[in-house]
Amino acid sequence: MNSAIIPLRKALYNLLAKDAVLANVITGVFDYVPETQTFPYIYIGEFTEASNHTFVREGRIVTGALHVWSEQKSDMELLEILDRLTALLDHNEFPVDGWHMVVSQVMSSMILRERLRTDFDDTKRQAVVNAMFTLERG
Repeated sequence: MNSAIIPLRKALYNLLAKDAVLANVITGVFDYVPETQTFPYIYIGEFTEASNHTFVREGRIVTGALHVWSEQKSDMELLEILDRLTALLDHNEFPVDGWHMVVSQVMSSMILRERLRTDFDDTKRQAVVNAMFTLERG
């Protein structure tokens, strides 16, 4: 496999879905969310990839977005989940099939506000964590 995105997404799913702390807070981790899914949950979203080769190694830099959805009126639930995602993803190596994790970094996290949209639904809140993963062919 040439791209690191598929094995990285699988590894991220396993890391997040099997985390005992997250399991006590969220209802699941998804790359497709059923319409009837209860909140809060994490959606594994958009990913990009760039080559990062050296003279002796094949490498990739992959960036990805994790979306957290909640129905709580307060931001506290989102902030607690963001805190756990930061603990799991920032400078934490985890296995990725066929690749060696050089470093993982949380680049940003934010709670999104969509109040200017006419179809804004105040019953749901969203946060996004953007992470970068530097990988070498293992």
